[in-house]
Amino acid sequence: MGPRLFSRRSSGCLSVFKSSRNALELVTTWGLPFDTLPTFTPGSCWALRRGKPHWSKDSATGLVCAHLKDQLHTDHALCIPMVAQGDTIGVLQLQVSASPDSTVSDENMESALERIASSAAGQIAMSIASLKLRDVLKD
Repeated sequence: MGPRLFSRRSSGCLSVFKSSRNALELVTTWGLPFDTLPTFTPGSCWALRRGKPHWSKDSATGLVCAHLKDQLHTDHALCIPMVAQGDTIGVLQLQVSASPDSTVSDENMESALERIASSAAGQIAMSIASLKLRDVLKD
Protein backbone atom coordinates (compact mmCIF):
# COMPACT_ATOMS: atom_id res chain seq x y z
CA MET A 1 0.00 0.00 0.00
CA GLY A 2 3.01 2.32 0.32
CA PRO A 3 3.04 3.45 -3.31
CA ARG A 4 -0.72 4.14 -3.16
CA LEU A 5 -0.54 6.21 0.01
CA PHE A 6 2.53 8.27 -0.71
CA SER A 7 3.89 10.26 -3.60
CA ARG A 8 5.24 8.48 -6.65
CA ARG A 9 8.48 10.35 -5.96
CA SER A 10 8.80 8.55 -2.64
CA SER A 11 9.93 5.16 -1.46
CA GLY A 12 9.89 3.78 2.02
CA CYS A 13 10.48 1.05 4.50
CA LEU A 14 9.19 -0.25 7.77
CA SER A 15 11.46 -1.32 10.65
CA VAL A 16 10.24 -2.93 13.88
CA PHE A 17 11.88 -3.61 17.21
CA LYS A 18 13.44 -7.02 17.70
CA SER A 19 12.19 -8.94 20.73
CA SER A 20 15.32 -7.85 22.64
CA ARG A 21 14.22 -4.19 22.14
CA ASN A 22 17.84 -3.12 21.57
CA ALA A 23 17.64 -2.95 17.76
CA LEU A 24 15.22 -2.41 14.93
CA GLU A 25 15.05 -4.70 11.93
CA LEU A 26 13.95 -3.85 8.39
CA VAL A 27 10.81 -5.85 7.55
CA THR A 28 9.60 -4.39 4.25
CA THR A 29 10.36 -1.78 1.59
CA TRP A 30 8.52 -0.26 -1.36
CA GLY A 31 9.26 2.04 -4.26
CA LEU A 32 12.79 2.73 -5.42
CA PRO A 33 15.62 1.05 -3.54
CA PHE A 34 15.71 2.49 -0.03
CA ASP A 35 19.21 2.99 1.25
CA THR A 36 18.97 2.32 4.98
CA LEU A 37 20.66 -0.09 7.31
CA PRO A 38 18.88 -3.47 7.63
CA THR A 39 19.40 -3.38 11.42
CA PHE A 40 20.03 -0.30 13.57
CA THR A 41 19.85 0.83 17.17
CA PRO A 42 17.04 3.08 18.41
CA GLY A 43 19.59 5.76 19.30
CA SER A 44 20.54 6.19 15.64
CA CYS A 45 17.05 7.50 14.73
CA TRP A 46 16.15 11.05 15.76
CA ALA A 47 12.43 10.32 15.48
CA LEU A 48 12.71 7.54 18.05
CA ARG A 49 14.96 9.63 20.28
CA ARG A 50 12.59 12.61 20.22
CA GLY A 51 9.33 10.63 20.03
CA LYS A 52 8.00 12.61 17.07
CA PRO A 53 8.42 12.78 13.28
CA HIS A 54 11.83 13.89 12.07
CA TRP A 55 12.99 15.12 8.65
CA SER A 56 16.59 14.36 7.68
CA LYS A 57 17.58 16.66 4.85
CA ASP A 58 21.19 17.72 4.77
CA SER A 59 23.85 17.21 7.39
CA ALA A 60 24.99 20.81 6.89
CA THR A 61 21.56 22.23 7.79
CA GLY A 62 20.27 19.87 10.47
CA LEU A 63 20.28 16.55 12.27
CA VAL A 64 20.45 13.46 10.05
CA CYS A 65 19.52 10.02 11.33
CA ALA A 66 22.60 7.79 11.51
CA HIS A 67 20.69 4.76 10.19
CA LEU A 68 20.24 6.48 6.84
CA LYS A 69 23.19 5.72 4.63
CA ASP A 70 24.60 8.34 2.27
CA GLN A 71 21.25 8.93 0.56
CA LEU A 72 20.58 12.58 1.27
CA HIS A 73 22.39 14.16 -1.66
CA THR A 74 19.15 15.13 -3.45
CA ASP A 75 16.54 13.39 -1.29
CA HIS A 76 14.82 14.07 2.01
CA ALA A 77 13.97 11.34 4.51
CA LEU A 78 11.13 11.31 7.02
CA CYS A 79 11.09 8.98 10.01
CA ILE A 80 7.86 8.50 11.97
CA PRO A 81 7.83 6.52 15.25
CA MET A 82 5.09 3.89 15.32
CA VAL A 83 3.43 3.92 18.75
CA ALA A 84 0.46 1.79 19.83
CA GLN A 85 -1.00 1.36 23.31
CA GLY A 86 1.86 3.39 24.79
CA ASP A 87 4.51 1.12 23.29
CA THR A 88 6.88 2.06 20.47
CA ILE A 89 6.62 -0.71 17.87
CA GLY A 90 9.05 0.58 15.25
CA VAL A 91 9.61 3.33 12.69
CA LEU A 92 8.12 4.17 9.29
CA GLN A 93 10.69 5.74 6.97
CA LEU A 94 10.04 7.63 3.75
CA GLN A 95 12.54 8.89 1.22
CA VAL A 96 11.29 11.69 -1.04
CA SER A 97 13.12 12.75 -4.19
CA ALA A 98 13.37 16.46 -4.75
CA SER A 99 11.59 17.58 -7.91
CA PRO A 100 12.57 20.87 -9.54
CA ASP A 101 9.36 21.03 -11.60
CA SER A 102 6.95 20.62 -8.70
CA THR A 103 4.03 23.08 -8.59
CA VAL A 104 3.60 22.62 -4.84
CA SER A 105 6.18 24.12 -2.48
CA ASP A 106 8.46 21.69 -0.68
CA GLU A 107 7.18 22.92 2.67
CA ASN A 108 3.53 22.22 1.76
CA MET A 109 4.44 18.83 0.32
CA GLU A 110 6.42 17.92 3.43
CA SER A 111 3.58 18.96 5.72
CA ALA A 112 1.00 16.94 3.78
CA LEU A 113 3.28 13.92 3.57
CA GLU A 114 4.02 14.09 7.29
CA ARG A 115 0.28 14.12 8.14
CA ILE A 116 -0.43 11.12 5.90
CA ALA A 117 2.64 9.22 7.14
CA SER A 118 1.77 9.88 10.80
CA SER A 119 -1.72 8.54 10.28
CA ALA A 120 -0.43 5.49 8.42
CA ALA A 121 2.23 4.84 11.09
CA GLY A 122 -0.46 4.90 13.80
CA GLN A 123 -2.63 2.41 11.91
CA ILE A 124 0.30 0.11 11.17
CA ALA A 125 1.41 0.23 14.81
CA MET A 126 -2.09 -0.71 16.01
CA SER A 127 -2.20 -3.62 13.56
CA ILE A 128 1.18 -4.94 14.67
CA ALA A 129 0.23 -4.55 18.35
CA SER A 130 -3.01 -6.48 17.71
CA LEU A 131 -1.11 -9.29 15.99
CA LYS A 132 1.36 -9.50 18.87
CA LEU A 133 -1.48 -9.56 21.41
CA ARG A 134 -3.21 -12.32 19.45
CA ASP A 135 -0.01 -14.40 19.54
CA VAL A 136 0.33 -13.87 23.31
CA LEU A 137 -3.29 -14.91 23.90
CA LYS A 138 -2.84 -17.90 21.61
CA ASP A 139 0.20 -19.08 23.60
